[in-house]
Amino acid sequence: MATGYIKLHRKSLDDPLYLMEPFTKWQAWCDLLLMAYYAPTDIFVRGVRIRAERGCVYMSAEKLAERWQWSRGKVNRFILYLISDGRIVQQKSNVINCISILNYDRYQQSGTTDDTADSTTDSTTDDTTLYINKNNKKKKKNNMHSNECITRARRSDDLARFDEWLKNHCPYIFEHLQPLTDKELQKLKDNYTAQEVADMCTQIENRKDLRKNYTSLYRTLLNWLKRENNGNNRAVNSTAEQRTANAARTIADFIDRSGNEQSSDEDIAALWK
Repeated sequence: MATGYIKLHRKSLDDPLYLMEPFTKWQAWCDLLLMAYYAPTDIFVRGVRIRAERGCVYMSAEKLAERWQWSRGKVNRFILYLISDGRIVQQKSNVINCISILNYDRYQQSGTTDDTADSTTDSTTDDTTLYINKNNKKKKKNNMHSNECITRARRSDDLARFDEWLKNHCPYIFEHLQPLTDKELQKLKDNYTAQEVADMCTQIENRKDLRKNYTSLYRTLLNWLKRENNGNNRAVNSTAEQRTANAARTIADFIDRSGNEQSSDEDIAALWK
């Protein structure tokens, strides 16, 4: 014979699955146990103030039929069965129908235990878990920020100039996406022009509905650039000299507008060699 019990919270009543299908008789019995008041309280029914007692359910047969997706006749027969089995007693008035669970303490501990053990344990566990989760997320975010700062501090001159352009023209990307490495920047140089990369960064920056889904700038750029090229059905056939010339014109213009006038065209062209 099965022994022991599980801890089933009354919030289960709010689960979308709970009322999705017609109840079995066992589910209906458990539903009465879950709906019963575990402590005396005052309720209002049709504007009348009523003292709801511990272990009682205040609901009409019509409401139970609607809730359990039964006919009213089936509800009445089930209530009669529970009465004959010694599980409940029923009291009716012109205001409300009261179903009292007999031996309610078998299913629910005393008020002190319920309030102290359940609420304290549940709230402590839930709050502690939530607190830990929040702190873990915060700690992870801080670690990512620290790692990003360290990464940026060790960057080459080329990457530093690229970061400066991002900071001035694509601030969201600069602040939130994982920065490029020297190896990743070189791969972009080998396959795309400075104009293409700059245009794609700008598109990503302006897509506020999508950019929050990305974490890596390199991966995002690759996906967007490949999609752009496939959509246009063209291949990148520029020679190294053409890429260098494009880089000189494009990035020099960006940096001139950002106020970094000491960088010459030759320095910017070297960035995309």
